[in-house]
Amino acid sequence: MEVGVLGPLELREDGRTVAVLGAQQRALLAVLVARRGRVVPAEVLIEALWGEDPPRTATHTLHTHASRLRRTQGIPLRAVDGGYLLELEADRVDGARFEALVADAAVSPASDAARLLEEALALWRGAAFGRAADLVAVRGEALRLDEARSAAREQLAAALHAAGRSAEAVAVLEELVADEPYRETAWTQLVRVLTAAGRPADGVAAVARASASLDELGLRPSADLRAAQQEALRGGPARATARPSLPVPASTLVGREADVAAVDDLVGTQPLTTLLGPGGVGKTRAALEVARRRAGRHRAGVRLVELATLTDGAAVPAATVAALELSGEGGTTSTMLRRAGTLDLLVVLDNCEHVIEAVAAVVEDLLAAGGPLRVLATSRERLEVAGERVYAVAPLAVDGDDPSARRLFVERARAAGAWSAEPDPAELDRVVRELDGLPLALEMAAARAATVGLADLADQLEVDAARLEHPGRGTAARHRTLASVIAWSSALLDDAERSVLADWPVFAGPVRPADATAVLEAGADVPDRLVRRSLLALDVRDGRTRYRMLHTVRSAVLDAAPVRPALRRRHADWFLRVATEADAALRTSAEPEACALLSVQVADLRAAHAWARGADPALAARLSGALHVHATGTMNDEILGWAARLGPVLDDHDPSGAAAQVSVAARLVVGGELQAGEHRARRALEVAPDDRVRITALEVLGDVALYDGRLEDSAALGLRIVELARSLDDPHYVMTGLSYPLLCASYAGRHDEAQEWLARTREELGRFDDLGPTVLGNLAYAAGEIEIEHRPAVALAHLERAAALAEQSGCTFLGGIARVSASSVRARHQDPAAAMAAFDEVVRWWLVRANRTHLVTTLRNLVDLLERVGADTAAAELWGAVVLGGGSVSFGAERARLDQARERLEIRLGAQRFADLADVGATLDPETAARRALAAMAVGPAEP
Repeated sequence: MEVGVLGPLELREDGRTVAVLGAQQRALLAVLVARRGRVVPAEVLIEALWGEDPPRTATHTLHTHASRLRRTQGIPLRAVDGGYLLELEADRVDGARFEALVADAAVSPASDAARLLEEALALWRGAAFGRAADLVAVRGEALRLDEARSAAREQLAAALHAAGRSAEAVAVLEELVADEPYRETAWTQLVRVLTAAGRPADGVAAVARASASLDELGLRPSADLRAAQQEALRGGPARATARPSLPVPASTLVGREADVAAVDDLVGTQPLTTLLGPGGVGKTRAALEVARRRAGRHRAGVRLVELATLTDGAAVPAATVAALELSGEGGTTSTMLRRAGTLDLLVVLDNCEHVIEAVAAVVEDLLAAGGPLRVLATSRERLEVAGERVYAVAPLAVDGDDPSARRLFVERARAAGAWSAEPDPAELDRVVRELDGLPLALEMAAARAATVGLADLADQLEVDAARLEHPGRGTAARHRTLASVIAWSSALLDDAERSVLADWPVFAGPVRPADATAVLEAGADVPDRLVRRSLLALDVRDGRTRYRMLHTVRSAVLDAAPVRPALRRRHADWFLRVATEADAALRTSAEPEACALLSVQVADLRAAHAWARGADPALAARLSGALHVHATGTMNDEILGWAARLGPVLDDHDPSGAAAQVSVAARLVVGGELQAGEHRARRALEVAPDDRVRITALEVLGDVALYDGRLEDSAALGLRIVELARSLDDPHYVMTGLSYPLLCASYAGRHDEAQEWLARTREELGRFDDLGPTVLGNLAYAAGEIEIEHRPAVALAHLERAAALAEQSGCTFLGGIARVSASSVRARHQDPAAAMAAFDEVVRWWLVRANRTHLVTTLRNLVDLLERVGADTAAAELWGAVVLGGGSVSFGAERARLDQARERLEIRLGAQRFADLADVGATLDPETAARRALAAMAVGPAEP
């Protein structure tokens, strides 16, 4: 016998509906099912059947109805003292089956989740319990189920969208808001799905419909719905990503088809390919096209290292480490680069010539392992590294029936608005020949063609022919074909344009219009005019307007005059302000945009810090302080490393350098040097000029105590952080501070205390109106951590939410630790195959980032899984690597699981065999141990 409550109450047997005779028997059954598994007092049942005025025979009649349900319907109902108990298995009630399917969907990949949710929702036939929902004793359960149904429809839409089935997701949400026009969460989700599906206008229209519905109740749209509206108006949400995208080309690639194909073939077979040619010949454009074509063929993807912004060869290794998304926990930069060489990754090193020796050393490290990594470099001279294959990028062809130089010039000139009639082919050929087919020069001339007749343009170039020198005539290599073009273009500018062009090299990378206005004190339209003349370029990688100066143009402008010191000062002051404002925004819902801004503007932050280290060390220290939260959250070792360079110019006891001291301390700690990091943090705490610096120093000290297993010390330091954070009204550090006593209580096995701390944390955060995704993600992470040993499914849901919020905010660190804990849950409670897939992903995630500390933590949890699936040899070896190999302390439940795994392995393998394997593991570094574990998972369980 089965009971259906997802619609009018019904009984089913062998697929057919069985009638329940009598309204009172149906009411009795409804109340019992609503409270299945619990004793229902007789008084409650009597009130449900007769209301407030039952007959004197009510108790006897109730007993009669219950007996009939047992005897005629086969309902497993038992009379107990004072009431009745329905003993019906969960799988015999459609409501329970529905909730089980929804719970399974919550921990499944998107495509599987969509299938499970569709199956769950198909169980519904109408409102829960039908008319029986009017009974007071049933109403609460009916409302709960109806709400669960609506939530499942939202979950289904999210799963369909994540699985790439956006049109179906929209249909689900449209049906939901039609059924429940006041359900604001559904409206918000609909707006975001429409926007993400490329339909922002429909998203805006959906907001209007939602507002009209809410207005009927006198309600205003919530902050979340208003945020979704802003995303739709922008055309999509501002997103931070841990992996920088390749710049989006602003125009088509002309005349390079054969070059791109040839270079593509070389990169596929050679470890190092260098595109060689003069400035402005199109090396970067060709390299990016090759990278785009190959992105899907490399498991770890493509990374672009833009070297044009660097002025010091010493910065090349750190900049490469940062671009490859490695962290400082892997050791020296050379060590990290060598480890990266084992990845299936394409690294594009762009504009190498001015730091050629440093680039050569970096390439040697990347290729030392002989792994699948490939390097594609662009340069004006060879790297002179063993195994280098050089591909010479020549100017475009100027001869023939339809030369590529002419095609490029015509296409760009028409795009600039030149010529209403067909141009004279002879005059076209004059122009492209005078410019030697050089793409940059052709684009500059094409921009001019919109305001100058073609014949006049060719005449001007002929007049300037002496200045357009060819290679070999003694001009510096980067100017043999560009110097006169740039000088000629500059001569055509007005005073405002010429001034901005001369000052623009103060910027090291792409900048926003606001940056140009503030630093150069230029009119808002001047950069646009320089873009039209091809002296500046638009950077459109994230859809926001930014300007950048081509490296070859920058070189020529700097040759004419260096950047003025006063301009360097204005640049540093401005970018300190940018970093400070972004740091404040990291505490709010604007965190993703702030994180993305700091990532995009890292070249100018780097340049500002480098200049300030020599001219104003105190300003450099303040800049390090403003970037501290961003650098630690994104695990950006390069930014933390800038503070270390202040050591020679700042006294350890100088309060103005305390913020930089904290960044140095944090870098030491993540690199495993706990004592040195603690010493630095204590010194910074002693001289800190304000509470904001003190709070960051206390955070480092709290981490060291936690890693050392000094849980009480760590919890006490966290409470000091909370006290300061309250005075600063800083939700980020309120969450950070409270996480220490919360997690320390959990790791010490005091679950009830940890739950109390979690409740207090939620209460504290409730004081803030606007919280960023990292704060919410840390809260979800903490909620998951304390439930891992008690309610694994609940823990996994919290941890997956933490990882999703980390992805949204760009907080790499939070995303990493959430993945580790989620994998640990899967290892012990899910299907082994799914758990191994999860571990494979997270182990590779830490390997790519060369993050040794959290790699070891992940491997400790992997021991459990290998032992569980019978891969005893691999498990014993890995046990030795993570327990006997040194590193941070293992304690609490994690250590208990490792000890239990050892005991089981010693029984199966024998104590001596286990000891021998563990000793082998103890000789392995974490990266080697990880790769051996990955190999063991790939081939399946190992024989003991």
